[in-house]
Amino acid sequence: ISAVNNIFKIDKDRKEVRVFGAENGVHENTFANADNYKTKDGEFLIGDQLGYYHFFPRDIEEFEYPPIINITGFQIGGKEVMRNEANILVNRMEKTDRITLAHDQNSFTISFSSIHFQTPGEERYLYMLENYDNVWHDASAAQKAYFFSLPVGHYILRIRAVNPNGVWAEKALSIIISPPWWETWWAISLFALLLIVITWSLINYRSRMLIRENKMLEEKVKHRTNQLQKSLEELKSTQSQLVQSEKMASLGELTAGIAHEIQNPLNFMNNFSEVNKELLEELQAERVKPEAERDTSLENDIINNIISNEEKINHHGKRADAIVKGMLQHSRSNTGTTEPTDINALADEYLRLSYHGLRAKDKNFNARINTDFDKSIGKININPQDIARVFLNLYNNAFYAVSEKNKLPVDSYEPTLSVTTRKINDKVEIRVRDNGNGIPQKVVDKIFQPFFTTKPTGQGTGLGLSLSYDIAKAHGGEIKVESKEGEFTEFVVHLPIGS
Repeated sequence: ISAVNNIFKIDKDRKEVRVFGAENGVHENTFANADNYKTKDGEFLIGDQLGYYHFFPRDIEEFEYPPIINITGFQIGGKEVMRNEANILVNRMEKTDRITLAHDQNSFTISFSSIHFQTPGEERYLYMLENYDNVWHDASAAQKAYFFSLPVGHYILRIRAVNPNGVWAEKALSIIISPPWWETWWAISLFALLLIVITWSLINYRSRMLIRENKMLEEKVKHRTNQLQKSLEELKSTQSQLVQSEKMASLGELTAGIAHEIQNPLNFMNNFSEVNKELLEELQAERVKPEAERDTSLENDIINNIISNEEKINHHGKRADAIVKGMLQHSRSNTGTTEPTDINALADEYLRLSYHGLRAKDKNFNARINTDFDKSIGKININPQDIARVFLNLYNNAFYAVSEKNKLPVDSYEPTLSVTTRKINDKVEIRVRDNGNGIPQKVVDKIFQPFFTTKPTGQGTGLGLSLSYDIAKAHGGEIKVESKEGEFTEFVVHLPIGS
C-alpha cells in the first residue's frame, strides 16, 4: 500500500511492516492522487505524480544479504599509519589481512565500517580479539576497536557487522606483537649457547668417563628409531586399510537399498510372465477351435498384449541388470577411468538406494524427498564409481541428520531432503540439503579432515567426507558446506563438465 511519503509492505499476519522510503528511491510527497494496480502476472504498479513504481513482490528481498566489512584505518598513539610506513602496512588497509608490530607498538586503534545497500547506516558492529579476551564488544557507535598494552603474541581481530534482520558478516585481521630482541629465538639461542659452553667447560673433565655411556645411549636411540619407523609404516598401512574399509562399508550401506530396488523389477517380471502364460493358454485354446469359430481379432489382441508384456519384462530385466552392475562396480577397487555418465540418473539412483537402506534399518522412518534435476546437463565425463560414493556419503549423512532430529520433541517437524542439479557455465552444481540439526560453526572447518566425525563413537569412521572431498578434487571439482545450527545443512558439489 502507499501513503503520502512511503510505500508499505505488510505481512499476511499483519504483524510486521516494512517501510520503503527515500533511502529506497521512493519520492516524498508524491502519492496524493496515486492509483495502484496489480496485473494478472502478479506485478504491482504503484503510481504517484511522477509515474509508476513497478515490481514483483517476490523480488523484494528481506535483508538476506550480509554487509560488506571494510577496515578503514589504523592508528598507533593517535597517529594514522600510512602505507609502507615503518614496514607495518605493505598494502592498503582495506586489503591487509596481517599486521606485524614491535613490542612497543602494542597500543593501537583500528577503525572499520560496512556497506549494506538495503539498510545503510542501520548495522550493529561487534569485535573480539581472539587469544586475548575472547569477548565480543559492541562498537556500533564509534566503529573503532581500542587496544592498550597488548602482551607479545599472535591475535586474531574478528569484526562483525549485523543488519537489523540478524544477517551478519565477519572479517578477520591477524595481528602479531613481536617480542623484544632479548626474547627473540636467536637471542635465546645465543644465551643457550653461552650456557652450553660454560657448562661444557665445567664438565669437560668427566667426558671420558661418559663416552661408554653415550655409546650405549646412541644404540638405544638407534633401536628406538627403528621401532618408531616400523610403527609409522604399520600406521600408514592401517590407515590405507581403514580407507578401503570405508569404501567397502559404503557397499554394506547399499545392501538393503539394493534389495528393495531389485525386488521391484523382479516382481514386475514375474507378474508379466504369469500374465503371458495365461494369454498363451488363451491363444492356444482359440487356435484349436474350428476355422469358422476362431476369432482372429481376439488372437491379434492377445499376441499384441504378449509382445507388450515381453517388452516390459525386457525393460525391467535391464533395470535389474543395471542395479547389479552398479553394485559390482561400487565394490571394485578404483581404476581411475572416466566415462560419459548421466549425472542426474546417478544422483537419483543412489538417492533411492540410500533412502531404502535407512528404511530397512528403521521401518518407522519416513522422509520427504524433493528433486529438481536440470535435464539440459546431459552426460559428463566422470568416474561413476567414485562420484556414486560421494553421493552415497552425502545422502547417508543427510538422512542420519534428519532421523536424529526426528527423535527430538520438535513440533510439526517433517524430515526433508532436497537434491538439485544445475548447469552453470562449464560446471555442474549438485546441492544436497537437509533440514536436520545442522553442523556447529566451530567444527565446520574440520568436517573434511580424515577421521573427524560428529557422530557418536562407533557410528562413523570420519572418512566418508574426507574421501568425498578427495574424489571431487581428483575430478577437478570441489565440495563446500553451508550450515546453520538447528536449521539445515547443505553440501554443494561442483564438477567440471569437461573433466
